Parts: sequence; C-alpha cells; structure tokens
Amino acid sequence: MTSGDDPSSSPRDGVPDRAGERYRPFAHLTTESCELYRQVMGVFVRAKQEFTVHLRPEDVHLGLPPEGRPPPSAS
Repeated sequence: MTSGDDPSSSPRDGVPDRAGERYRPFAHLTTESCELYRQVMGVFVRAKQEFTVHLRPEDVHLGLPPEGRPPPSAS
C-alpha cells in the first residue's frame, strides 16, 4: 500500500521533504519573503496574459520591479 492509499493520511498534513519536514501549502503567504513571492507570481501572470509559455530564471528576475529585485544568483 502506498501513502496515497492510506485513508489515515491527509493532504492537509503536508508532504515530507528530503529533510523530513512537512511542506505547508500556504507558507509563502506568511513568510518574511511573501512580498517577493507575490511579485514573482505577478511576473508569471503577466507572461500568461501575453501568451508566453516559457520563462527562464533570467526572465523572471528582469520582470521584477528594479527596487525590489534581489541580486542575481551566481551559477
């Protein structure tokens, strides 16, 4: 039996990650970075409205407001 078959498990409990911690589905709404997360989602919403089907990380970064844009990560 898989965890999906277990009636005692609930999706509301979250899904364990690699460290054994549980994901909280709406944690992005209350974290200290919530404003940045909203801005990132706004970039995707605008892209969808323009029928853009693929965004690279660089596209998302450039779509953020310059005053709130984090420094680019070194890859």
